[in-house]
Amino acid sequence: MKFKKHIEKIKYESYGKDHCDCGCINFDCSLGVNPFGYPRQVDECIAEINFKGIHNYPGDDFKLRDVISEFWSDIANISAENIFMGNGSIDCLEKINGLIINAGDKVLGYGPQFPDYESSVKSIGGKFKYVAMTERNFSFDSEKFMREMEKEYKLFYLDNPNNPTGQIISLFEIEKILKVALVLGNFVIIDEAYGEFMPRQNSAINLIDKYKNLIVVKSFSKGYGIAGLRMGYLVSSKEIVNYINKISPPFSVNFLALQVGEALFKDKFFINNSMLETKKMNFSMC
Repeated sequence: MKFKKHIEKIKYESYGKDHCDCGCINFDCSLGVNPFGYPRQVDECIAEINFKGIHNYPGDDFKLRDVISEFWSDIANISAENIFMGNGSIDCLEKINGLIINAGDKVLGYGPQFPDYESSVKSIGGKFKYVAMTERNFSFDSEKFMREMEKEYKLFYLDNPNNPTGQIISLFEIEKILKVALVLGNFVIIDEAYGEFMPRQNSAINLIDKYKNLIVVKSFSKGYGIAGLRMGYLVSSKEIVNYINKISPPFSVNFLALQVGEALFKDKFFINNSMLETKKMNFSMC
């Protein structure tokens, strides 16, 4: 039996390891979840679901996409056609890679950041390069990143907030990067898996109307605490979403996730309370 040759060389990349030299334990934050659970409306929603519906296919996700577009209506002029629903945000990322990257194509990111994205790029034969954070305070340097941006890269990938440091790249810095990428004719992915832990005014969704090369990826696993239901979405131009739909099998989101998804947006306080409680927690780092 023969497999694709490049698969043999792939090794899972992670910034986490079991123990540091000082004896501390480091954790790979890619599996982070909300320590405060999920909105109480989820329990109410599940109690009312008629589970006999599972004998059929999940149905259209238009209603949920409409709810999401309404949720962001105060900062962006988007509709359901600007949104693609996926089986978790990693599914959305893989769909983007499958649409844009061919074997040998290059992607530029910064490091450390979400390691599974790099693995996804390599799995389809792409090449991933990262710009290291500054050594002194481990921060993202947008000027340094932009100096590395070249036309040869098909995609530029930034997670915001960063996984694992939690730092936030300002919308001002993101827009500078988008302008350079637009001139080069390349796409920019802003992965906001932890986006609920920063002010919504800093979400790159604010820029969707201005930049046709922008793709924003969101997750329900972190801030909303429903990692087990595997649901995420991306927001981009209608053209990009249309192309992603062309390469996507039907029913990416299961029956239960579709029902619960709408309930998540009924709680106006859960995310804010989670942010406030998270700030009170003490974290030790080596």
